[in-house]
Amino acid sequence: MSRPQKSRRSSSKTERKQYRKMPSKGKKNDAEWEDLQYEDEEWGNDGENNPSRQNSEEDDWEDDEVTEDEDTEDIYEDDELDEYEDENSEEDFEVPLQKSTDIMDSEELVEEDYEERHHTSKVHPKHHHPGKRPGRPFPSNPQHILKEIERRLKRLSNQLGRLTKDNQHFQQLKDTLETEYNNIKDILNKYKAALEGIENKKSDRILYTRNKTPMIEAAVKNVKVKIHQAINGVDNEIAEIERELKIRKRKRDNALSEFQKAEKYHQQKLDDFNEVKNRQQIIGTQITEMENLEKEIEQDEEEREYAVMYFKIQNYNDIMEDTNPLIVKNEIYKYQLNKAWFQLAKALKILNEATIQKEDTQIAYDEKQDELQLRKENRDNEIIELLKEIDTI
Repeated sequence: MSRPQKSRRSSSKTERKQYRKMPSKGKKNDAEWEDLQYEDEEWGNDGENNPSRQNSEEDDWEDDEVTEDEDTEDIYEDDELDEYEDENSEEDFEVPLQKSTDIMDSEELVEEDYEERHHTSKVHPKHHHPGKRPGRPFPSNPQHILKEIERRLKRLSNQLGRLTKDNQHFQQLKDTLETEYNNIKDILNKYKAALEGIENKKSDRILYTRNKTPMIEAAVKNVKVKIHQAINGVDNEIAEIERELKIRKRKRDNALSEFQKAEKYHQQKLDDFNEVKNRQQIIGTQITEMENLEKEIEQDEEEREYAVMYFKIQNYNDIMEDTNPLIVKNEIYKYQLNKAWFQLAKALKILNEATIQKEDTQIAYDEKQDELQLRKENRDNEIIELLKEIDTI
């Protein structure tokens, strides 16, 4: 009794096993052979104690009795696999080095980004146990690489913008400091040059004042009191001018404050008068606005927009509350208009008086300030003229 034919699934499994056990015709490196061994472990071929390993040996014995057609098909597929390996061997399959390096760099970017966002190592949890080679975090397809590159480009662009602003700021600071440094350096150089001449004549000046001062004091010994009286007289007059200047400054500041108050009061009364004067226009504008709201509310009622009607009727009531007090009899309106005009005229009079006071106090202050400045400039000359009148002989 012949054995039943094996299913196609069994044959496919045998093909995979034969392909894994097939010696490489090309030059395969150790990493590629590790991949084949790693696939064996993924399929469960990890030793004699593995039941699937023992079952695979029985399958090998059973596969020896496959039909002639299946055997021919297996040989044909094995030849195709050998031909595929020959075509894709390292000797025939050449990739530009720069392109390969770029792809590897992109894959590293994806792995680094995955670790940063998920706080994981490069060892996938599925393969995180002894004897297993670490797997990739997730497939490194072009879409993931493109998104990662775009994200990093955006981050680098933001960093570049901040660095550009910082560079401009520090460049301006550098230019400012260089200018200040050059100015200080110039001042120090000038002082150093002047100091040399001053120090050279310092001893001469000390000797000069030691000799002259005793001689002059002896000459004016009898009139020294008159000399000080003349000097103090000029200084006292200057001090009195300074005191008067402070008083005029205080008056000027008070007049300015009163002017500002009068100006504000006049503007308020002017607004009140314009409101009464333009009341007819204001009432007409508000009535027109209420009429438009009435039409809109009627239209909303036909469309059953009751929520909108509620909002608009509230606005209608607010406008009506503001308008009704403005509508008065002609006699009352005449009285209100005359009263507003009278108050405006009064405010204008106060403003004019405050303006005159402000201008007068400013003129008086300026005159006294000019007098003080002139007396200070001529102080020494005035004292000298007074001292010339003193008889020292």
